[in-house]
Amino acid sequence: MERCCGGLDDAPIFDGLPLWHCSVALISVTGGPVSLKLWDVGSIGRYERFIRDRLLAGIGDPACEDTEMGDCALHVRRCCSDREIEELNVRSIWPRPQDHARSN
Repeated sequence: MERCCGGLDDAPIFDGLPLWHCSVALISVTGGPVSLKLWDVGSIGRYERFIRDRLLAGIGDPACEDTEMGDCALHVRRCCSDREIEELNVRSIWPRPQDHARSN
């Protein structure tokens, strides 16, 4: 299966293949989000590794992922693995009917 990595909007990432999306944000003591501009530069790398090594461990295809730094959160999107995509096909979960309509 050929894949294309890149982009920041979920729809075109990985040529429309299903993906995992994980985000980490910091919350202030008042309950609001902390702007990424205020994060310690070193912490961004630590949180990115935490997402990859802990939150997304064992799922998806780690060789095909996209990272985005939003206003208040760090986002990592990872394409589903071939095995996961096959399982979605077997269960008739993916592709969705609206995806079939686009390709006809």
